[in-house]
Amino acid sequence: MSCPNGKIRVGAGLTRLGRPWGVTRAPVPTEHEARVFLETAMSLGVDIFDTAPSYGESESRLGHFLDALGTAERARAFVATKFGEAWDGASDDIVVDHSYAALARSLERSLDRLGHIDLIQLHRSTADALRSAEVRRAFALARTLGVPAIGASVSRVEDARVALETLGVEWLQFPYHVGNAYMEPAFALAIEHGARVLVNRPFGMGAIVQQGEGGFPESAFRFILGQRFCGAILTGTASPAHLRENVAAFARSVGDNDAPESE
Repeated sequence: MSCPNGKIRVGAGLTRLGRPWGVTRAPVPTEHEARVFLETAMSLGVDIFDTAPSYGESESRLGHFLDALGTAERARAFVATKFGEAWDGASDDIVVDHSYAALARSLERSLDRLGHIDLIQLHRSTADALRSAEVRRAFALARTLGVPAIGASVSRVEDARVALETLGVEWLQFPYHVGNAYMEPAFALAIEHGARVLVNRPFGMGAIVQQGEGGFPESAFRFILGQRFCGAILTGTASPAHLRENVAAFARSVGDNDAPESE
């Protein structure tokens, strides 16, 4: 199995670009601020973007940014999104719908906003949903519409196992950080099945850095880099300054930890 550039990378989780999220619930950036953040990310070599329809304006803002890129720059960007979950901004409620009709509508809207999707993931995956014929049918639709890779966003090891063994997903996304290592067995499962990993919440939605748990940000990165996997660690910031700090901390962590490469 080969990793992009032969190593684990930093990616950008874009929840904060579209709706309040995290421990601090910081205000959502303006359209201009979102564009500056994405420009900063690309300039730093952070070109793996993870979004979702339930992230408010995130997909639309990423799509507007991508539309303005030249052909070569657009080709650099790896765009991952999801289906299966929606967010009601008025009530701040999350609605999960894994029916084929809802998944198909969501996928078509995401393609309209983003233009091209490199990875579609089932949001709020459960073992029952992953085994359903409707989800399988929705992933087949994604393939026919030109989406090259499928994945699952999971929060239980058993759900990760079902996603890999039943659906043959090529990517797993799950939380893992120094404050919660529950999903650790999923790394070995991904390697066993030849799948790549997107690690989300590396700082516990901001709680680890805010509380000083585990020391500096590079300590949090080093903890994750102790696992063997192909893929990326998604930072959840929408601040260009914080992203620069995260990228620098990751580089120091790689140097200290000798981050594992694929075989």
